[in-house]
Amino acid sequence: MMISLLTLLPFFTQAEDEIQNVSDFQLIGITQDLFRQQGFDVPRGSLDIQDVTGWGRVLYIKMRSRRTTQMDDILMSFTVGGGIYPYATNLDYIAVISEVSFKENEQLILAAPAACCEQLFSSQVDVDYFSDNCLITE
Repeated sequence: MMISLLTLLPFFTQAEDEIQNVSDFQLIGITQDLFRQQGFDVPRGSLDIQDVTGWGRVLYIKMRSRRTTQMDDILMSFTVGGGIYPYATNLDYIAVISEVSFKENEQLILAAPAACCEQLFSSQVDVDYFSDNCLITE
């Protein structure tokens, strides 16, 4: 007995919709898992999703550097943000809030379109392209 792919299409479409529409709570858990895979234990309180006027839905990643160079940590945060994009295509931007090491009590806020972060994650763009064409400094 052969099953037509057309009869299975609604099931695949429904499964894809479920993957892309996970709750914010689940999305933060997925983000934590991706950070753990990179050797970072990021507390849930360091991650937040907000609707921001003029920006849309933004995933905020507040981080403290634990490596020798802060830019490596920031780049990794954007890459992880790109890794969650397939689960939440309704995200518009990934924003990384980082303590600036050369100034006391100052934060550096960088943002990038979530779709561009996904391209970085999947190696469709290199770091130079991402830095020149995607990063926004706040």
